[in-house]
Amino acid sequence: MITRAEIDPKTVVKEIGQFIVETVISSGLKGAVIGLSGGVDSAVVSAITKRAFDEHGGLTLRGYSMPTSTNAESDKDDAKELAEFLDIPYENIPIQEIMEAFVKSNETFKNSFHGGNAAAAVRLTQLSGEAGEHRGIVLGTGNRDEYFLGYFTKRGDGAADIQPILQLTKRMVYQVGKYLNLPESILTRAPTAGLEPGQTDEADLGFSYDEAELIINGFLNGYNPNEINKITGIALEKIEKAKRLHETTAHKRAAAPFPQVTMDYGNGKAHLTEADSALVIGRFQMVARGHEDMFWQITEHPGIKKIYVGIGSRGNTEDPQHRYLFSFEEVRELMVPLLEQIKAEKGIDYQIEDVPDINNNLEYSSHVEGIFPDITGKTAIVTGDPATVLCFDAKYPIFKPEFRVSIHSSTIRDLIRDNKPYAHLVHDIGAMNRINYEGRLRQYWTEHGNVRLG
Repeated sequence: MITRAEIDPKTVVKEIGQFIVETVISSGLKGAVIGLSGGVDSAVVSAITKRAFDEHGGLTLRGYSMPTSTNAESDKDDAKELAEFLDIPYENIPIQEIMEAFVKSNETFKNSFHGGNAAAAVRLTQLSGEAGEHRGIVLGTGNRDEYFLGYFTKRGDGAADIQPILQLTKRMVYQVGKYLNLPESILTRAPTAGLEPGQTDEADLGFSYDEAELIINGFLNGYNPNEINKITGIALEKIEKAKRLHETTAHKRAAAPFPQVTMDYGNGKAHLTEADSALVIGRFQMVARGHEDMFWQITEHPGIKKIYVGIGSRGNTEDPQHRYLFSFEEVRELMVPLLEQIKAEKGIDYQIEDVPDINNNLEYSSHVEGIFPDITGKTAIVTGDPATVLCFDAKYPIFKPEFRVSIHSSTIRDLIRDNKPYAHLVHDIGAMNRINYEGRLRQYWTEHGNVRLG
C-alpha cells in the first residue's frame, strides 16, 4: 500500500513560521525577502512568514516580482494582489533588459531552456541584493515534489537561504493556502515556472503533481517502478521518468563536493596514517547497516585503538523537537551493541558522550574537545560532511568513509510505518525493542502526524 501523508495546516503553519523567525533572529537579521511569482508556493511561504513576523514583531517581509517577456501579465497582477492582501512592501522589477543583454552577449541564451535558467539566476541575484540592502534572508519556495524531481534551477531558486516548505507536497501546499484564505486567483491557477510562454509544470514533467506524490512515496517506501505501477495504476513510463529525473538531478540536491587534499599547517598536524583513535559525531537515532559499515571501516584503519562517539542533538531530552525524538540515553542503548561487538572482535575500546549542538562552527571544535578531553592531534575525525571537515581540518586528520551502504534511516522508518520488514536493515533489533523504538515512533506519529524525522 502507498499512502499520502496528512497534515494539520494550523500546526504546519505554526511550525514553519517558528522556523523562519528563529532562522532570522539567530542570524542577527531584520527580516526576509521573497520573489512573488503569482503562484501558490511563493504565496504560501509569504503568508506564513508575514503571520509569523507579525506575531513576533520587529521583522519585515518584502516581496518582489521580476517578470520577463515570457511571463503573463496576470503573473504581475497576482503578485501585486498578494502583496496587498498580506500588506507587505512590494516592488516590481522587470528583468527583460538584463535577459536581452545575456542574449546579445551570448547566443546560448536564445535557447529557451538556458534562457529560463538564466532568468531564475538573475531573480536570485536581485533578491540577494535586496536581502543585503534590508538585512534579510532570501526565502525559497520549493516544495517536496519539485525537490525530489530536481524541478528547480540549482543556481536560481535552488540557491535560496532557506526552503520553508520543502517538506510539503504540492497537494499540502494547496491545503495550507486554503487554510490561509489566499486569493482564489492564486489557488486556481495552473502551476508554472513562467520561463517560457504557455509553459506549465505538469506539461514539463509529463505527469500531474498528484501522481508525482504517489510515485515519490512509493520510492521512499522501497518499492520499485513495477510495484508502484501495480499498486497505483500510474503508467509505468511516468514512474520510470520520475525515477530518472530524481537520479539525474542528484547534483542539485547535494552540497558541492570537494576533494580532501594533503595540507601542512606548520603546526605538526598528524597525517591520517598516524591516527591512533577516531571520533564520530552523529545523531544515530537508529543504527542502520550504513552506520555499521562506517564503524567497521574505522576498524580497518591501522593503528586505531579507541573510538570516541559523540551523539549530537539540539538539546536531547530538554528540547527534543521532531528531529530528535530519542534521548541521549536511548540512542546510547542503540549504539552499545555494535561497539561492544567491535571491542570483542577487534580489541578497540570506545567512549560515548552527549554532544549538544551549539550552532557555531567557529567554536564547535573547542566545544567537542571539552566533552572529549582525551582526544589528541592523532585522533581522526570521521566524516564526509564538508561543514564538519572545515571545523576540524586545521588540527586533526580527517577520515572520510566510503559510501558503501545506501539505506537511509528515514527509509527504514517508512518501512516501519507501512508495517513492512525492516529488522534486516538495522544492526540490533533487540536494542530497538528495549527502548520501544517502534512504539515510540508510532505514538509520535499518532500525536503529531506523519512527520518525517531527521
